[in-house]
Amino acid sequence: MKAKVLSIVVPAYNEEEAIKSTIERMIKAKEKIVKATDISDVELIVVNDGSRDSTPAIAGEYASRGAIKLISYEKNKGYGAAIKEGFASAKGDYLGFFDADGTCDPDFFIDLYRTLEEKGAGISIGSRMHKDSKMPPVRRIGNGIYVRLINILWRTKITDSASGMRLLRREAFETICPLPDGLHFTPVMTCKALSTDNMKIVELPMSYSERKGRSKLSIIKDGYRFLMMIFEMGFSYRPFAFFGTIGMFFMAAAAAYGIPVVWYYALNREIPEYMIYRIIAVVAAVIVGSILFFINLIMQDFIAYAKNKDLVFEKSKNRVLRGVAKPENMMAAGAIFMFLSVLFNMNSLFEYLATGRISQHWIHTMTGAFLFIEGTIMFVFGVALHIIHVYKKKI
Repeated sequence: MKAKVLSIVVPAYNEEEAIKSTIERMIKAKEKIVKATDISDVELIVVNDGSRDSTPAIAGEYASRGAIKLISYEKNKGYGAAIKEGFASAKGDYLGFFDADGTCDPDFFIDLYRTLEEKGAGISIGSRMHKDSKMPPVRRIGNGIYVRLINILWRTKITDSASGMRLLRREAFETICPLPDGLHFTPVMTCKALSTDNMKIVELPMSYSERKGRSKLSIIKDGYRFLMMIFEMGFSYRPFAFFGTIGMFFMAAAAAYGIPVVWYYALNREIPEYMIYRIIAVVAAVIVGSILFFINLIMQDFIAYAKNKDLVFEKSKNRVLRGVAKPENMMAAGAIFMFLSVLFNMNSLFEYLATGRISQHWIHTMTGAFLFIEGTIMFVFGVALHIIHVYKKKI
C-alpha cells in the first residue's frame, strides 16, 4: 500500500510577529497528525513571499535544522502565488495550507483529513463563520455577503467562501487549476470547485483567533476584487443564474404588464392611445428578456463546447427547452417571425410607397416592427448556436 504524505504550505508575507509560533505549532502538529491518522509523513513548507521584515530570517533558522522546507524569493508575488509555489515543490498526495498570522490551529488538519476521507471529498475547508470565531465584524459581514451570493448562483450551502485553511487531494487541486495569484485565490478556488463536476466540498467549523500583526487584506480594494471575481466566475460557469434568470424575469414582467392590454382588446376590439406606453414597455421587456435568455444559451453551449460536453439541446431534460435551444429550430422560428412581420405590414408598406403615408392603426406598425426585431434576434442567435454545434462535431 502506498504511503500517504501530507504537504502543508504556509504562505508568509511580513509575518515576523507570528511566524515563529506558527512554525513551532506546525512542528508539534506534524507528530499529532501522523499518530491520529493513517498519514505516514507530513511535509512542512513555508513560502516567504518577498517579505521585507525578519520573516525569512526566522523561518531560515528552522529550515537550517531541517524542521521545515523554506522557499524564499525577494519580490512579492501574492498570496495565491505563494501557495501554488509551495504546492509545486510539494511531494504529498494531500495538499494543505493555512495562514501564517496565528489565526488557525494546524492540529485541525487531523479533522480536515478525516472528514475528507470519510466523505470522499476533493476539498475540506475550515469554516470561520460561527459564533465562537474571532473574525473581525467587518470581514464577517463581507464574507457573509459573498457566501450568500455564491450560494444563490451555485445553489449550494457553503458557509465560508475565503477560508485560509484547506486540505485538498492533489488531483482535485490540479483539476481546478489555473487559480489566481492574489488574495482572491481562495474564493476563486471555491467557485471553481463548485463548478467542477463530481467535485465534493466539505466544511467543518474551526477555531479562529485574532491575527498577530497587520492584516494584508484591504476591505475596499480586495472586497471589490472578490465581488467582481464572483460575478466573473458566475458569468463563466453559471450563465443561467445571471442571464437566464434575469431574462425570464423580464419575460414574466412583460406577460404580467401586458395582460390588461390583451384583456381590454378582447372586450372592446380596440386599444386606446393611453395604453401605448404600456405596450412599449411590454415590447422592450420581451426584447431584453429574449436577448438575455439567448445569451444564456450561447454561453452554456460555449462552456459545453470548451469542456467537450453535451450542448443544451442535447442534454436538457426539458422538452420545451431542448426545442428552443436547438439551432435549427431557432433559425426557423426567427425566419418565420421576420416573414410574418413583412406579411403583417405589407399593405402599409405598399400604401407608404404609393402615397407617402400610412392610414393603418399604429398597433399594426408596432407589431410588425416587434416581430421583425424578435425574429432577427432569434435568427442571429440561432446561427451563433449552429456555429458552436458545427465546431463541436469536429472535436
